[in-house]
Amino acid sequence: MKITLANTGFETLHHDFQLGKLSLESYGSVNSCELFGSISVGKMTMLTNSSIGRYFNIGSFSFVSKASIANYTSIGSRVSIGPLNHPFDRPVNNEISYTDFSHVFGQSFTKKQRTDYPEKYSLTRVDIGSDVWIGDNVVVLTSVNIAHGSVIGAGAVVTKNTEPFGVYVGNPARLIKKRFSDNNIEKLIDSRWWDRDISDFPDKKLFDSLETFLEIVSSMP
Repeated sequence: MKITLANTGFETLHHDFQLGKLSLESYGSVNSCELFGSISVGKMTMLTNSSIGRYFNIGSFSFVSKASIANYTSIGSRVSIGPLNHPFDRPVNNEISYTDFSHVFGQSFTKKQRTDYPEKYSLTRVDIGSDVWIGDNVVVLTSVNIAHGSVIGAGAVVTKNTEPFGVYVGNPARLIKKRFSDNNIEKLIDSRWWDRDISDFPDKKLFDSLETFLEIVSSMP
C-alpha cells in the first residue's frame, strides 16, 4: 500500500500504519511511497514515488525521488537523491520546452510546440541497499546503485554504482577504502542481518566489535 501524508505544522507528526510507524517532522512529507516498516523523516524533507525499507531515517531539507531503499539505511540533511535530469542535447534546457507551465507563468508553449520528456529519463530509478550511510549535502544521480554497507561522505556527488561496504568521497564520488576485509564483507552480506527485525536479536551487546557481531548473527536461527 502506498502512503501519501504531509505534516503542515511545527510539531512532529506520528502516524501508525499496518507495517509500522511513520514519524514526520515539521513540513516533512511522503508522496505515493511504499513503506515496509517504521521510518523517520526530518523537517522540510520530501520522499516521493519511492519504496522505503524498515528502520530508515533521513535528516532535514532533503529530497528523494524514484528510489528503492532497503533496510537500516540512514541519510543526512540537504541530500538530493534522484533529481530531475534535463535533456541537454536539445536546443533548449528549460523545462518549459517539455512541460506545461501555464498554471505557473500564465502562459506556456502548447502541446504541439513542446517535445515530450525523454522516456529513458522517466524510467530511471536509484537503488540503495541496506545499512547505507549517506552524509550531508550529497547528490545521488539517477540510475545509480548504492550497494549494501556503503558510506557516502558529506558533499559527494555519486554518478556511478558503488561497491559493497566501500567508503566514497568527492565529486565525482570515488572509492577511498573499504570498511572491512573482503572476507568479512562476504560474511556480512551472507548473514543478511538487515532482513531481521530489531526484536529478533538477542539481548546482549551487539556492536562492540565486528567479530562479536558476526559471531552473534551467524548463530541466530
